Amino acid sequence: MIGGGVVQDISSFGCSIYLRGLKWNFYPTTLLAQTDSCIGSKTSINLNRTKNLIGNFYPPSKIIIDKKFLETLHINEINSGIGEIIKCLILEKFFFKNTKLTITDKIFEKKNLNFYISEALKIKKKFIEKDEFDRNIRNLLNYGHSFGHAIEAASKFKIPHGIAVSMGMDLANFFSFKYDYLSRSNFEKLTKILKKNYYKFKKFKINKGVFLDVLKKDKKNLNQNKVMLILVKNKTIKKIEIKVDKKFKSVIQIFFNSYLLD
Repeated sequence: MIGGGVVQDISSFGCSIYLRGLKWNFYPTTLLAQTDSCIGSKTSINLNRTKNLIGNFYPPSKIIIDKKFLETLHINEINSGIGEIIKCLILEKFFFKNTKLTITDKIFEKKNLNFYISEALKIKKKFIEKDEFDRNIRNLLNYGHSFGHAIEAASKFKIPHGIAVSMGMDLANFFSFKYDYLSRSNFEKLTKILKKNYYKFKKFKINKGVFLDVLKKDKKNLNQNKVMLILVKNKTIKKIEIKVDKKFKSVIQIFFNSYLLD
């Protein structure tokens, strides 16, 4: 298969169920696929406007990554892939306690993409090896995704996935800050990088009703009146259940109405 994440999900899902499984190889052509979806073996498709409700695990036999494909991509697709790279670096910094790691503007320089593709896959590999079937700590790879998926849907999917995830991580960090889980200094360091990745979409119209509706339907939720979020807490990354109350809605309102537009 040659293509990005959508081609991968649909084709690999078909391979997994046809004749009880067909062997397949993958040539990822987008930065998003090269840094994230190409490993981990998830084959997921959407149902009723909700992301990734149908799928299983069916890895490719071989993955071939060629940076030349990236030369054909629009800058928005590059930033989409950078969003997933930033996610991995934040997880490495806070979950794996890599105190030497600094996340800098070097991530946006094309000459460094090979290095960051490799680093992102190495970080994701740590989670997959500990929890292949996504029952425990691999859930943390969805950091920024609950909000990101809701932002995608609320923008009628006009915001690319990795850019929506960048916004989702920024909102998750904003929650962590507002709920006193994350220091102001760490929040400001992270938001500087994340905003640089999604700045062209900052003023994009987000339907807040659709956003909340999709967020409540996230597959990680266990309670109708609460949402399961992945937040930075006590200098690590954790799954935390947050009640959808006035404070919750107020934080979202502040983020979208004022902070996001700064």
